[in-house]
Amino acid sequence: QVPKPLARERPLVLDGGLGTWLEFLGRDVSGQLWAARLLHEAPDALRSAHADFVAAGADVVMTATSQCSREALVALLDIDEEAAARLVARSVTLARDGTRAALRRLSQGSGGICGGGGGGGGRL
Repeated sequence: QVPKPLARERPLVLDGGLGTWLEFLGRDVSGQLWAARLLHEAPDALRSAHADFVAAGADVVMTATSQCSREALVALLDIDEEAAARLVARSVTLARDGTRAALRRLSQGSGGICGGGGGGGGRL
């Protein structure tokens, strides 16, 4: 059985271009672990970007974790593994909070889907 949020008559619209959008808004997205850095230094910018995507029509918002393995976070930010795990969890909270804020502004109540991004942890 398909979960209710996924059972729709139309295709789901994914968010897009987080780095491009953040750069447009004036954030520094240089370097291979820019998402990890912004997660640590500018969480409000990420939350706001997620809200912008939902306001533009996205049904699914991806967390800013495509570069965020624990090892990469520990190395980049000079934090311990527990703090790295908290940052990854924060990315989910930011995506969820941004989604909820946009839906409230749009008077659409609840909804939205939060997906987790994975990847090479910033290793090329």
